[in-house]
Amino acid sequence: ADRRSAFSSGGISTSASDIAAGDLSLLDVAGGLRSGEGVDALIERAGEDVDFTGFVTREAGAPADEFVLTRFLVSCCVADALSVSVRVVGAPPGGFKADDWVRVSGQMYPLGREVIVDSTTIEAVERPKRPYLSQ
Repeated sequence: ADRRSAFSSGGISTSASDIAAGDLSLLDVAGGLRSGEGVDALIERAGEDVDFTGFVTREAGAPADEFVLTRFLVSCCVADALSVSVRVVGAPPGGFKADDWVRVSGQMYPLGREVIVDSTTIEAVERPKRPYLSQ
């Protein structure tokens, strides 16, 4: 497959070459998970260091040391917002509650149609002035 071909799905547009080089962003992860070519590009980068900022989302029944790091992507208006998220493991149990804004550093591992971040550090941060991602 041509690694420079772009793909777009669910309002997120990226390319395997964007994913293959440079720092990985939440948009790269979200776009990559929406195509086989993108998943392949993410798999090639498994274990690499990432830094993501977002808010904590808790899922019922999830282990105490896990949460979902979430941001919203807005391409036109808030009504068209898409959720962009990764599962974070290795968090201090009870250390962060739902809707807390955090910066997570760790290693990224694609697993099926989701990405896991094995955290090395998690720190509380202020909500960004621009909390929504955009393309």
